[in-house]
Amino acid sequence: MAQETITLNPGESQVVSFEAIPTAAKTYQVSVNGLSGSFEAFEAAPPSGEIMEITWYDEEEEVWHPISDPMPRMKTVTQRFRVSNTGSRATFKIGYCYWSEFQRKWIWTYSPSVDIEPGEGDIDWRIWTGGAQTISVTFYLFSDDTEVDSMTVTITVL
Repeated sequence: MAQETITLNPGESQVVSFEAIPTAAKTYQVSVNGLSGSFEAFEAAPPSGEIMEITWYDEEEEVWHPISDPMPRMKTVTQRFRVSNTGSRATFKIGYCYWSEFQRKWIWTYSPSVDIEPGEGDIDWRIWTGGAQTISVTFYLFSDDTEVDSMTVTITVL
């Protein structure tokens, strides 16, 4: 139990505040010099969200394209993931897994993490398109390191 002693002279007043960090979901009783009250702590809602849309941006064209439009080869583009946060404020990132012939193993790669309030937000990720190819990619949405959604798309690089 946290305690703090404050001594006041007659006629003095002082604002006192404290922070309580609950360790369990329950009702906590608070008592200060004969005054009492309570507060209720709830378990945090599990993370939840959804990938709404994926687009990509070519800086030379200054145009946003749907992910279904072919991308130029051997170029850096920005992919934008429109995300709906259906839970409380959380940190989100996008990830996908690919086979590395060079390393002979599956490799996970992740976008930068972004804090998103409830509602919609964007995760921008600059990628190198590489050579001409058409591939199917499943992008995974992670909220606080828990997978909450995925979307599979076909990406064509010309």
